[in-house]
Amino acid sequence: MSTSPVQIPPKAVLYYNPESLWCAAVLLALEEKGYTDDDLEFKVVDLDRSDNFSPGYVRLNSGATVPTMVVPLQSSLVPDAPRKFRALTDTKTILEFLDKTRSPMSRGRGQQPTYAPAPTLSPATVSLAEISNTIIALLHQVPINFLMFAAINTQELQAQANGRPGTLVKNRSQALQRYLNDETDVAIPVIRTLWESRLVEVDILRQVYETANKPDGDLSPEELKGREVFFEKSVNAWLAIRDVFLRLEKDIIGPHVLGDQLSLVDLHLVAWVTRLFFLAGAPLPPLQKTPQISDIVDAPYPGYNNLEETIRKHTGDNGFTLGPKIRTFWTALKDRDSWVKVYGNGLH
Repeated sequence: MSTSPVQIPPKAVLYYNPESLWCAAVLLALEEKGYTDDDLEFKVVDLDRSDNFSPGYVRLNSGATVPTMVVPLQSSLVPDAPRKFRALTDTKTILEFLDKTRSPMSRGRGQQPTYAPAPTLSPATVSLAEISNTIIALLHQVPINFLMFAAINTQELQAQANGRPGTLVKNRSQALQRYLNDETDVAIPVIRTLWESRLVEVDILRQVYETANKPDGDLSPEELKGREVFFEKSVNAWLAIRDVFLRLEKDIIGPHVLGDQLSLVDLHLVAWVTRLFFLAGAPLPPLQKTPQISDIVDAPYPGYNNLEETIRKHTGDNGFTLGPKIRTFWTALKDRDSWVKVYGNGLH
């Protein structure tokens, strides 16, 4: 008498880029919750090649952003059931899903109990959930990804245009044009509309970069206007960052955002702050493996000065400083095993 093989439940699939700000928040959550490579499949989306705009990926995520997590529906976990999936396309939803899916004692895909650490990261009360949601929304509203390309003067603009940002902009423009020319027959109207709108946005930046080495006096009126608008947009982006730091100093309870316990909002915030230290040219801090909250001391991390000087320069706010709450938060989070795993080879 033959027996049917045990069906292994389908894996979730994480589409991510290892240098993406918000993908880092997801990777932090995976570490904190104790997920392993056996629990889900990882697929890298090459942003340098603009693979996030490919027809196949845009069908999963209509915003062409990373991360995206494709998860099996509950009905698909039943033996012999048809496989059906749904796509989670924003960081907040993905982190909430990861938190709820793995409990303090979850079962692995082979249905054996796993005792990997899985603390509950959701806020414990309604009032804390409101604080968490407000801060997460605030972090995602500010144009932090634009800062990778921003410049407030001609010197910075030339450095950006002649460096990796300039290469990324050129590659993205070429990729979108290629998709529009070559993939029209397979693209549904909404995808083509996305390509067209993003190409307009990218080409505005590309045109500013292409004239970066020209002095103002050699620019046409349209080129000069485009440069001035770009500089103003860059300053406003840094002003928004400054304002978030001022708000955080009021809202953080400490040492973590919601108090003594790590929660989901901490993962959003530490990824956000780490990106800003990277943009400011801050060094990788000394790595410690087993921090104790009671022993945390605000070490003189040189990155504080890097970030403060960057914000002062780009906003004109010469009195700006990082407050004690954000410094304590950073000191607590940067020493966690999850942060070391994600950022141990360098800030990004």
